[in-house]
Amino acid sequence: MPAVNLLPWREEQRRRRQQRFLFALCVAVLAGGTAVYTARLTVQGLVADQQARNRAILSEVELIEGRLVELTRLESRRNQLLTRMRIIVEMQRSRPHAVRLFDELVEILPAGVQLVEVAQNGNRIELVGLAESNSRVAALMRNIEASPWLQAPRLERVETAAEGGVRRARFTIAMEQTAAGGDP
Repeated sequence: MPAVNLLPWREEQRRRRQQRFLFALCVAVLAGGTAVYTARLTVQGLVADQQARNRAILSEVELIEGRLVELTRLESRRNQLLTRMRIIVEMQRSRPHAVRLFDELVEILPAGVQLVEVAQNGNRIELVGLAESNSRVAALMRNIEASPWLQAPRLERVETAAEGGVRRARFTIAMEQTAAGGDP
């Protein structure tokens, strides 16, 4: 005898399709949730990595800024030391100039002239003295012009006064000191 299916086959088929659909829907929802969760974890990981790189860069920037401050301080200190060195070298170079000046003053001073004051400001020298006559002052001026170490004498003042019955000329001469022959 043939087997007769008394159950309605369309309802059975609809129920199977509905089960497959629900199964496929669950799988799709599960796959979608997994994909979203994986994407979220990936993005969070990328953000965390970027934040770590940002922190590393910021710490390096702070370190470099500290070094720049130190470098600026050292550069300032270096400039101060170089300035001091230049001053010391210049002082060392000009040290024999005072000796030369006094030697030259002895050489150019004619008889009958005495110096009361010698003042130097840089290369400018000012002599204040007493002379027996104006001709002695003129001789001093000629000696200054002939000197290799002194130049450009300028007679700034001459006053004649009697001191103790003797007439004397009080004078002020300004001149420049040079380094003759290119010597330091």
